[in-house]
Amino acid sequence: MLTTLPYTILEHIAFYLSVIPSTSCLSHSPTPTPPSNLPPLLLSNKVIYQTLNIRATPHLYSRIFQATFDSRAIRRRRKNDNVHVAELAHELKRRWIVIKRFWRRVVKRTGHSHQWIEESGCQHMDNGDEEVIDDNEELLRTDLWTVFTMFLENDGRNAAILVRYAHIDAFALQCLLPGGLLHHRAVDFNGGWTIESEVNALLGWIFWFTDFDRVPNESIEQRDEIIEALSPLYVGSFKYAFPHAPISFFYDPLHPTHRRAARRVQTNTAPAYTIPAAQNPSIHPLLTSPIHPPCLVPLSSSSSSFPPPLLTLARPLPIPPTILSYVSRQEHQFLRWPREPSGVPRGSRAPATREEARRTGWAGPTGEDYLWFLGVRTKRVELNLEDNMDPYEDEARSLSKRWDIDWARLLVCFDPFGESHIPRPRFQSRIRVYEPGLLDGLWDGKWLMTPPDIFHELLHSTEQGIPLPSGFRPPHIQTPMSFRLKEHHSFTCNPDYNLPYDDTGPGALRAWIPENVRFLQDGDQLNIYENTGSRSRLIGTYETFSPFISHRERRQKARATRATRSRWVKERSGGRRRTTHNTLTMSESDDSMSTDHEYMYNEDDTEDDDGDNDESLFGNGVWDIIITAETEPPFAEAWGALSFRGRVRPWDGLVVLERMPANGTGRWIFRGYLHGGVNLVGRWRETSTQFDAPGWEGAWVMGRRT
Repeated sequence: MLTTLPYTILEHIAFYLSVIPSTSCLSHSPTPTPPSNLPPLLLSNKVIYQTLNIRATPHLYSRIFQATFDSRAIRRRRKNDNVHVAELAHELKRRWIVIKRFWRRVVKRTGHSHQWIEESGCQHMDNGDEEVIDDNEELLRTDLWTVFTMFLENDGRNAAILVRYAHIDAFALQCLLPGGLLHHRAVDFNGGWTIESEVNALLGWIFWFTDFDRVPNESIEQRDEIIEALSPLYVGSFKYAFPHAPISFFYDPLHPTHRRAARRVQTNTAPAYTIPAAQNPSIHPLLTSPIHPPCLVPLSSSSSSFPPPLLTLARPLPIPPTILSYVSRQEHQFLRWPREPSGVPRGSRAPATREEARRTGWAGPTGEDYLWFLGVRTKRVELNLEDNMDPYEDEARSLSKRWDIDWARLLVCFDPFGESHIPRPRFQSRIRVYEPGLLDGLWDGKWLMTPPDIFHELLHSTEQGIPLPSGFRPPHIQTPMSFRLKEHHSFTCNPDYNLPYDDTGPGALRAWIPENVRFLQDGDQLNIYENTGSRSRLIGTYETFSPFISHRERRQKARATRATRSRWVKERSGGRRRTTHNTLTMSESDDSMSTDHEYMYNEDDTEDDDGDNDESLFGNGVWDIIITAETEPPFAEAWGALSFRGRVRPWDGLVVLERMPANGTGRWIFRGYLHGGVNLVGRWRETSTQFDAPGWEGAWVMGRRT
């Protein structure tokens, strides 16, 4: 009888059979499940099978994919490279195979009973199916990549399937705890240190993605176990890759002279580049971060070829998710009451409010300041498990959009030498790893430090090859940090208008900013001066970002500013055109223009168009980004006034800030990435140690204030 139905009606029947949960799931959460109702329909009749199989009707399975999984991120990130329906059809089949494998892994590792299987909501497999999942490295690696990319594309549906059906959160937790995958392999093969592998990096990220409501419900014992498991990665960052390329290089691909200076060294698991060569291959100073080979990940194709085509991606960094998971648990530890500052009798308690502190002369944090600090929490990953949004709704509501730059880094940041000739899909070209304006605003967080004696003792024992002691969990100190970040943009590629970069060893410790350079905010512009003796020379002007002014308007203003200065110089020089470097000489006393001036104006300097014709490094016509930051007055009164300045590296979006205290001492360098659009995560390092040697360092996390 079914064979007599029109084809379109038969297709609708198959579609709704696939997307409606089975009877055993109706009383539970409406989480999408495998299309278990579809195989009986296909097997009922040979004609129906020939009509509705995946090769004959890929558009049907593409519809099922879009009704089951999130697809907005796929279309958005592919841009002009259209997604073929056959790609989504084969991806539907591949994802459900991977998800069911993870479900079986959870049952195998946790030893859940059949009662738990029934309570989980669906009949995942036949009762007689006793298939054993062989967790070989390659199978687990490709499966973890599938889960990782699903989280990066999540708008609600992906996470619901992974958490409620596959129980990927239980799998990640079991891998992390003692006796699990991470702990077991690290202790047996690496002297107690977590092995830096593709699998472990992916597991770290998946653990963080599923950490959204785990921390408040953890027991103290379980929390301590997790902190102990994360401690080697957290404190021993000198052993692991961060960032994607050493900060001794500002522009990538690297210059040929830099490539010749590099040599291959052997890391714990795979060859990697180190620049320059480290004396001890197990320790990576600031400028010798290892560069791992690219990862090959299965890519869905419009053909049914086997094996599937491979997509080249950068290996995810293990440090950011470790810091986020570690800090989010340390935030639940008790804090000491503030100590008495100098000049205050011992035994005095901190005032409750700032007004009381001013009356009593208390210089330091008060009770309300510490209550504020207790309320500062690491921004959690928003999974939105209850979302049933239509995939064509407004992109502004898309959670996956926050992870676009994280995905972009994976696509392009695997070959800083520019030597790879691996063919890429069209959507992998012209990808930018940072969007101008993302850092603008107020940020609250903390930086954590391991006592220097303990850190250097750990560094020394690592150099000597001494294994990490069992139960290693170093103490640390949390210090609040809060500042308002401002972005300043250059809209020209002409180097005579931009701040030069210094990527030498000492320059990297100054956030790529040359010596004797100072910044002066002038309204909505940032003027950059180079101090030379008693004079200051203007070497660049950047437009300060404002969310209320479009990039086009700011770019037009920047063009007008350069034209005005060019006309002024031409009038002073009698119409003669200068060919020297961009310098407007200023008086050191009042910063006013003097008659001793030199400024080159390039009349051929052109502005890039918007859209697909935009060739600028950051998009929207932005060629360079400078960052400045200062602590707000209430925070400065409690914790001290600080100022920061730095840059964003165009190749991978690395944010490097130089911390400059008000008293001029204690310069530190902060380097990190923006993850999920809300967390700025990385490592800090003191700058008194030589740039080519490991120095005292720790972690820092900042979250955007909402």
